[in-house]
Amino acid sequence: MVQKVEKSRKSSLTGRPESELPKPRLRQTAYPWDEWQRVALGRGVPEDLAALGREVMREADQHAWDAPLKALCGWEDEGEAMVGLALLAPQRARYVWRKLLATDGCRGHWDEKTGQWVSWL
Repeated sequence: MVQKVEKSRKSSLTGRPESELPKPRLRQTAYPWDEWQRVALGRGVPEDLAALGREVMREADQHAWDAPLKALCGWEDEGEAMVGLALLAPQRARYVWRKLLATDGCRGHWDEKTGQWVSWL
């Protein structure tokens, strides 16, 4: 009986044996804004307000809002202040978060002639 000896396969890019190559990481299933929404709901934030807060956190990241504004939107404290605001002053949170979304993080100006917000982008 002939025993088959398998050679160690090598990567064509690095020349290193495949067993020495780093294993790919599993992709995280939830984005930080999804995790924030889950935590906010668990701490008693109303569903509609948690969805709005999630959207603000996402837009701050996706639209590259400036650092102080991103901090306001939960990126410095994992959203703790946002949860606190939503629980202590839900109407205020709703107002501020809607304003940020409507103005893409206050990037633009109010046009007196048209009565509309004009984005800089």
